[in-house]
Amino acid sequence: MKVYTVHLRREGQDLDHDIVLVKEGFNWAALLFTGVWALWHRMWWPALALVAISAFVGAVMSGVGADHFTQTLFNTAVAVVVALLANDLRRGALAKAGYAEAGVVCGKDPDAALLSFMQANPGRLEDE
Repeated sequence: MKVYTVHLRREGQDLDHDIVLVKEGFNWAALLFTGVWALWHRMWWPALALVAISAFVGAVMSGVGADHFTQTLFNTAVAVVVALLANDLRRGALAKAGYAEAGVVCGKDPDAALLSFMQANPGRLEDE
C-alpha cells in the first residue's frame, strides 16, 4: 500500500483538475529526469533552481579539477537529494497554486487511493 496526500482546489468542481494526489516517499521520476520532472508539474522556479544548482555543481567541480567520475558522483548526489524532497516540493507548489491539503489516504495506486478518499468523504466532493 502506498500513502498519498490529497489536495483539493475547489470542492466538487472538476475531479480531473481540482483533485491531486501526491505520493509519499522517494520520487524516481525526479531522480532520473530532475529538471524535466519539475517542468512537467509546472514548477517553473524550482525547475530553474534545479538547473542552476546542477550547473553550479558542475562549474565548481570543473574549477577544482575534479575528474569525470567525481563530477558524476556529485551530480548524482544532488539528484538523489532532489528525489527525496521532490514530493514535498510538489506539495508546496500545489499550496501556492491554491490547493488545500484535504487528507492522507492509502491505496495500491492513485485510482484506488482516490476511490478510498471519495468513499470516506462523500459529501466533500458533491456538487453544491
